[in-house]
Amino acid sequence: MDRYDKVSSAWYEYINHGKFSNNLSQVVAKSWERHGKQHDPLAKAEIDKLESHQLRRQMEKNSLLLEVAVPTMNEIYQHIKGSGSLVILTDASGYILKTIGDDRFYDKAVRVNLSEGVNWGEHIKGTNAIGTSLVEKAPVTIFAHEHFYKENHFLTCAAAPIFDFSGKLIGILDISGDYQGAHPHSLGLVVAGSRAIQSRLVVKQLQQRTYNKNKRVGYEAGYTFERIISSSLVMKKVIKQAQKIARSNSPALLLGESGTGKELVAQGVHNASPRADGPFIAVNCGAVPRNLIEAELFGYEEGAFTGARKGGSQGKFELAQEGTLFLDEIGDMPFEVQTVLLRVLQEKRYARVGGHQMRNLDVRIVAATNKDLLQLVNEGRFRLDLYYRLNVLSVTLPPLRDRRDDIEALVNHFMAQFTEGQKVLSDAVMKVLREYSWPGNVRELINVIERAITMMDDVIVGLEHLPDEIRKEVMAKRQNHYQGSASDTMGSLQQAEKQSIKNTLIECEGNVSQTARKLGIGRTTLYRKIKKYGINA
Repeated sequence: MDRYDKVSSAWYEYINHGKFSNNLSQVVAKSWERHGKQHDPLAKAEIDKLESHQLRRQMEKNSLLLEVAVPTMNEIYQHIKGSGSLVILTDASGYILKTIGDDRFYDKAVRVNLSEGVNWGEHIKGTNAIGTSLVEKAPVTIFAHEHFYKENHFLTCAAAPIFDFSGKLIGILDISGDYQGAHPHSLGLVVAGSRAIQSRLVVKQLQQRTYNKNKRVGYEAGYTFERIISSSLVMKKVIKQAQKIARSNSPALLLGESGTGKELVAQGVHNASPRADGPFIAVNCGAVPRNLIEAELFGYEEGAFTGARKGGSQGKFELAQEGTLFLDEIGDMPFEVQTVLLRVLQEKRYARVGGHQMRNLDVRIVAATNKDLLQLVNEGRFRLDLYYRLNVLSVTLPPLRDRRDDIEALVNHFMAQFTEGQKVLSDAVMKVLREYSWPGNVRELINVIERAITMMDDVIVGLEHLPDEIRKEVMAKRQNHYQGSASDTMGSLQQAEKQSIKNTLIECEGNVSQTARKLGIGRTTLYRKIKKYGINA
């Protein structure tokens, strides 16, 4: 039994007995099951066809796809010319945007509405290569009776999805023709064609993003999630949450201590969002003078106040149109401005200070704070309704002391950044940095590394290059730890001796010669005792 007889037999078994033959592929069986519960395969398929003006609008919307796809479609047609087939391009909904093919097949195609402006989504046309490829998001061949509707059984079709650079499905490339004369390599051709289209599309989209960024120098976000150092499980979890937040257009709130990297995460959210091509504008609400913050946010008209610039000025909301506005230190925003901000977020309209013209707002808000906003609410310093408006989506960044697994990677990153890999840290310094509590978080770590490199003369950063407060805190912790360990063995002379050697080594910062002199013993004796007691010098 050849392929045609197998699929023909499978189709009749399905319509007569509702059974799925073993000769049927799983993809086709699933498709029949999806569509067959509510539709009659012997009836004519529905028609969803765009009016001419609607088709023009759809083609304009997909102009970039058409620009890069049509040359590939022409190349493919040269391979199948004379086989009685069409090369077809659809949008992400299944509407046919463009067909290129043999005139002798056009009449047959038009009879089943395989023409421009018609929707060939599976929900309309049942099992077919275009619609089923849209559902499966994978290359598909549908041969003869594998088509759900009887009227399409003369067809054989091969289709492959087209994705943009962000992985979003934006269209389908298809070859359809009479099953009796179909080109044997149709599936291979559409798969290769879709990849070629995707490659050209990525180049065009990146060129467009570069052009857009060049138009707004200074307003782009430089950080992506991939650039954020996150070896620790707790930070990986934060990045995963932030990636989900990026998909939404709702306001987001980033919480965490000062120096934990809230702005970097905000930039990552922007660059992973549909607004990535738009501007990223950051405002520190705590750094703008109280009497100027409203003008800073919303702009002002000429003559709005004494000293106002001639012609007025754009505000951050205006500059951030179609992009992201990052409101850092939102907890420091004056109470009266909070009221204005809430109204703007609710109405999605605003006016410049001193002006009356209302402007539509198309901005995604990401706010951040190191303060407890609910406590500020209880103290009457932050509006509860604004808190709920901003806290639609939120993520809390961990302090550096809770992500110690990231410290070594962060240190190496900043060392390479400041020294181009020419200087290194001693093991003793790295150990101290891991044990320190880092109240200033990553920002403090950057300052410590920069200071150490500035103060050093050698290629190795030593303990002497660290700030006194870091060394003192870590040494105090170690002494407390050792003293606590020794309290259980005070009756043992050996333990007392061991503890004495440890404490003296700490005081001498690991210098064996100096430790031996303080203890009044020779270096050889000290080395023997260190080995005996298993002390890490």
